Amino acid sequence: MHEKDQMIDVTKLITDVKNSKLNSSYSIAVRTEQLLENLISHGKWNTAQELMNLIKLRLKKIVDILPQEATANNIMRHILKIVRDEYDAGFKSKGEGQSTLHHLVTADADTDSTDYSKPLSSLKTALLDHLAEYKVELEASADNIASQASEHIHSNEVILTVGKSSTVEKFLKFAAKTRKYHVIVVESAPDYQVFIIYSPIAKLYICISGTCNGCFFK
Repeated sequence: MHEKDQMIDVTKLITDVKNSKLNSSYSIAVRTEQLLENLISHGKWNTAQELMNLIKLRLKKIVDILPQEATANNIMRHILKIVRDEYDAGFKSKGEGQSTLHHLVTADADTDSTDYSKPLSSLKTALLDHLAEYKVELEASADNIASQASEHIHSNEVILTVGKSSTVEKFLKFAAKTRKYHVIVVESAPDYQVFIIYSPIAKLYICISGTCNGCFFK
C-alpha cells in the first residue's frame, strides 16, 4: 500500500459517517470490519508490528476527527489485541513462546515490550479466519441481543430510551411478544427522528411535550 494512498480507506469511512451515509452502529461496524479485512488481505505489511502500525494510524485519525465515534474505535482496538494474541499463539505453537507468566499478567497495550517484528507466515490466515468469525457474530448480534429481552423487561414496566435504533426496536418488539409495558422514547438533536414502534407494541401513541420531544407507547 503506497504511502500517498494508505489512508484513503479510513478517510472514506470518516466522510461517510460525517455525511450520515453510515448512520447506525451496525453499518459503521460492518464498514470497519471490511476496512480491516482489506487492510490485512492487501495491505503492505510483513510483520505484526507493521500491521499494527497501519491500524494505529487509522485509529488515530478516527479519534482525532470523530472523537465520539466509539464503534470503529472499539473494533480497531479489539483487532489490535487479536493481532497480538495470534502473534503470541503462532510463536508458541512453534515452540518460541515469547510471553512469560509475568508478562501475561502485567501486559498492557501501551507498555507491551514484546518484539512483534518477526515475520510469522500463519498470521494473515489466522487473522482473516478471526475476522470471518467476527463477521458472523456481527450479523447475528441484533438477534442475539433481542433474544434476551424477556430477561430484562417485565410486565407493566416503563422503559426509557433515546433516539432511533433498529437494535433497540428489535429488542423491544421481542419483549412485547409475551408482555405489555410502556416505552418512552426521547428525540435527540440534530435529527429529531422519532423512534416509532408499530404493533404489537404501539396500540396507543401519545406525544409528550417538554424540553425534549418524546413519544409514549402503551
